[in-house]
Amino acid sequence: MQKNDYFCILPWIHLHVWPNGITYPCCLATNDFILGNTNQSSFKELWNSENLKLLRKNILENKPTDGCSRCYEHEKHGSRSMRQNMNREFDHLLDRTKLTKANGELEDIHMAYMDIRFSNICNMRCRTCGPELSSQWVEDGIALGRYSEEQPKILKIKKNLEDFWQDVQPWLETVEQIYFAGGEPLITDEHYKIMEYLIEVGKTDIVISYNTNFSNLIYKDKDIIEIWKKFKRINVGASLDAMHERAELMRKGTNWNEIEKNIIRLKSEAPNVNFSLSTTVSAYNVWHFIDFFDNWIEKGYIQATDISINVLLFPEYMQISILPEKIKQQASDKILKFIDKHDLNKTDNNRRTIMGLNGVLSNLKDNKENLFNEFKVNNKKLDEIRKENINFTFPEIV
Repeated sequence: MQKNDYFCILPWIHLHVWPNGITYPCCLATNDFILGNTNQSSFKELWNSENLKLLRKNILENKPTDGCSRCYEHEKHGSRSMRQNMNREFDHLLDRTKLTKANGELEDIHMAYMDIRFSNICNMRCRTCGPELSSQWVEDGIALGRYSEEQPKILKIKKNLEDFWQDVQPWLETVEQIYFAGGEPLITDEHYKIMEYLIEVGKTDIVISYNTNFSNLIYKDKDIIEIWKKFKRINVGASLDAMHERAELMRKGTNWNEIEKNIIRLKSEAPNVNFSLSTTVSAYNVWHFIDFFDNWIEKGYIQATDISINVLLFPEYMQISILPEKIKQQASDKILKFIDKHDLNKTDNNRRTIMGLNGVLSNLKDNKENLFNEFKVNNKKLDEIRKENINFTFPEIV
């Protein structure tokens, strides 16, 4: 294939569905680049929606697409984008692009990579989240004027489990990787329906990856560790951004003692599971997240290279660039010391941690301090609703 600055394999092997059924080309597509909704259309119909056909055409013609701007933004700051990661992961499927018609249509459906957020069912209400991805957030969202009382508390991609299964099961034939996220995937029926089916048909050699808050390893009568033992390749990315009381305020609903019990049990009983941190870095934790990493490395829970970093881009007033220069400089110093301490430029062979940290350093150079007051105002409102005090728990943010 000729050099293509905007090439992405995902439109040929993937659809991304949000808990409300709204479907995108991937999880990083901009909110306005919608393919359709699973509550009105089947996956088969969405596969050749107008926007997805347009995206395929643009890519093959080496043209940028507005809906893909978040990947372009990550790349601008030196972070490895999802586009780059997926191109490397699925380069064996590049020939699928040759099946594309002139209008961008693709008759052959081949879901190699599945990322479907079944519902917004969650047991937490993280400060960087909202009602669309957490059922626990609804009351706060209503109080803040961000969510209507008329809207449902529970969002689902299909009305019931039977409808879901009828639409999803055929796609499992070609799937090579499944990414479970939420809501909280470990407390959803759809997740266990898929996992038990894969065991039943003997498809336990595919890659199963998670983004989970890691708070629940038992759901009803199901023990996820016992299920994971039956699979060859399980990747668990724990969405943990801080530790102790900071974690419990950032991700309300967290019981830090339970989190530590879970990681100890996982390491003891399921060494086949590849565990890593999947940390979102925002204005809340950029000053502290390095301390958290060092703590878990010292305890032997992770290595310095077992870390994926997502730099928060939305909402803008939570970006790390909104912080005062003094805090940003202190955060930069901590990151640079961490890189040197663990010699990441030499030891991080897959470049996962080092590129994430470099992305944070790059974003810290941006200046959006004019939004810092908006950050404080919004947190004050949330503090009043939740009867919390962010300045007490995060004294550096004053």
